[in-house]
Amino acid sequence: MTKATGREEEAPLLRKRGADDQHAPPKRPKLEAKTDITRWRLKDDDSRHTWHYLEDEKAASEWPQSYAEKYYLNLPLGLPDLPTAATPKESAENGLTFFEKLQLPSGHWGCEYGGPMFLLPGIVIAWHVTKTPIPSAFATEIKNYLTARAHPDDGGWGLHIEGESTVFGTTLNYIILRLVGVDPEDPVMVKARGTLHKLGELSTDHTGRNSGWQYWESSHGTSSILYPLRSGSSRTGPIAPWRWWIHIRQVFLPMGYIYSKKWSCEEDDVIRGLKEELCPTTR
Repeated sequence: MTKATGREEEAPLLRKRGADDQHAPPKRPKLEAKTDITRWRLKDDDSRHTWHYLEDEKAASEWPQSYAEKYYLNLPLGLPDLPTAATPKESAENGLTFFEKLQLPSGHWGCEYGGPMFLLPGIVIAWHVTKTPIPSAFATEIKNYLTARAHPDDGGWGLHIEGESTVFGTTLNYIILRLVGVDPEDPVMVKARGTLHKLGELSTDHTGRNSGWQYWESSHGTSSILYPLRSGSSRTGPIAPWRWWIHIRQVFLPMGYIYSKKWSCEEDDVIRGLKEELCPTTR
């Protein structure tokens, strides 16, 4: 079936688990120094964007990189220089000529959603708790990204890429690195863990300040703190869910469902290790 990309639909990035392997632990991703960025492709499925890593040259030649993909990956576009504009109209024409090369098949333009350091934990922890295999290429670049974004002085992470290190940011991003296969004795991990312990570890005092944190930690079993969500509040009350910012409502709906089931993922070696690493004085 041909999608908005004009290409035949590819196989899903992550396979669905069958009944026979629902309880089997997923294969650990293989971490490399880096990936070949000329093999990354952005699939535009009616404005739903997913990155795919092509494992061999044959697949790469059959799905060549677009100008937009090269631009997002900071690769040379191989386009001729635009003429120097002498008038506002010529400047606008140059802009149009440039941006038309970056237009995606569905008709719009994509952009990076970088900055926040609390979004990536959601997908990585969800992969782990649902026993969904994490692709090695994704694991490799997640490691490289978080390593590059660690605070240059103390090695922790904050709420966003320019923020100071916090218990919230350091804990969640430390967890991500462990889940994608980074060894706890890796120098990056040792430094981040030292900063976390200096900041106060993972405690009730800290988890009580962020409900998103409570949710992810509780689903992993590394924290037992998760306050009931007030989805049943009166519509006329000051904290009624319909008054919340849309981003909060979208997050709290699935959180409320999981909480209502009192669900927690099966404990494994990584989770047991995280309990020791994050909360050494409470074990």
